Amino acid sequence: MSNRFQIDSTGYDQILQARRIAVFITDLDQIIMNGKGDMEVMSAVLHEQLLVDNALNQIGPPPFIGQSIWAIIPELTSYEMEVASILGEMLPALDLHWINRTQPIDPKSSLEADPATLYLDVTVRPYRQQTDSTILGLLFIVEDTTDSGVQHQQIVQTRNDLFLIKDQLQQHSQDLTIANAELAHGARTKSQFVSVAAHELRTPLAAITGYVDLLLDGMFGPLNDEQTQFLNIVLNSARRLLDITNNLLDVTMIESGHIELVLNPVDLAQLIKRVALELHPIYQGRDQDLTAYLEEDLSPAMIDETRTFQILSNLISNASKYTPQGGQITINLHPSDTPGFAQIAIQDTGVGIPPEDQKRMFSRFFRASSAQLVNASGAGLGLHITQHLVELHGGHIWFESLPGQGTTFYVTLPLWEDE
Repeated sequence: MSNRFQIDSTGYDQILQARRIAVFITDLDQIIMNGKGDMEVMSAVLHEQLLVDNALNQIGPPPFIGQSIWAIIPELTSYEMEVASILGEMLPALDLHWINRTQPIDPKSSLEADPATLYLDVTVRPYRQQTDSTILGLLFIVEDTTDSGVQHQQIVQTRNDLFLIKDQLQQHSQDLTIANAELAHGARTKSQFVSVAAHELRTPLAAITGYVDLLLDGMFGPLNDEQTQFLNIVLNSARRLLDITNNLLDVTMIESGHIELVLNPVDLAQLIKRVALELHPIYQGRDQDLTAYLEEDLSPAMIDETRTFQILSNLISNASKYTPQGGQITINLHPSDTPGFAQIAIQDTGVGIPPEDQKRMFSRFFRASSAQLVNASGAGLGLHITQHLVELHGGHIWFESLPGQGTTFYVTLPLWEDE
């Protein structure tokens, strides 16, 4: 071996071992002329079992002397131009990070172990003659950077996992957007169908009820008792269908946000009396007693009179429907605990609402199981519509109920503030 490629060993080996560094020196043709350093690192680079004890007992030159550096560090193949630039003094150095190698296993060890991965950093610099700095070849410094390499791999893996999750989330988001668009289209189609169907049904139903009323009034001649009975059945059925049709229209308007209120100052006490008078045949036919306690001097409410009539009619007719023969319905009107609001309470002595049904009472198409106890008819839309109409006014609706003891519905509505 030429003295030009000797490595000064004074304390040098200890430093290389402590830092887990191996050093290789090549000539201008990149043939390895010398090498020193950590045996484990050298073994990893050379893909050989160059363990410390073998190296210490070795006679003659190490087996890597005379080999091409390109053979033991094939990763350099992508950097041929950079290596040439270092030799031509156009590039000061080249750094390669986290080259991975399989850590050699001592064949003399009695312990079974899986090969571990080492991560190595390689720095390539010109190797110069000490006297005149002439470039004699290349100096390769190989350092064990396994700790940082493992961390880097974990970061890369985590980043890749995050990118994968991001892509999956984006795909899910696109799928949800498409699904929501399809659902929205389906909902619009359904609402349009219900609206058209309800409008088409309402006209002939109104004609039926109108002509039956004329027949019952004797406009086309006298009726016997049997004819009157049958016509009343037809009239009640037509009115029930008309109510369902109107409710379906209201639901589609609520869902599409097309309900608009016409607000005016209204005397709530007088409005309640009108509703009670219109519903008188219903609760009178069931031998029920309706009592109203109304504060007559209460300020007018700022409400849509037609829609509030609908709210009260729904609640009072429900109270009658779910109260057995001979029951009691009580209406209270007084100022609310919330300033600027009136409170209406409609109490009945009916069958009550089971606890398991109470959370769903305002849901669309839901009917409490207690409806079967009194054979109450309906489509389960009244309370759903009522809640939305109350909330459109800025009010609130809630109820208290015990099975077998009756139900009380409470409604708050805004009062008119006369400035």
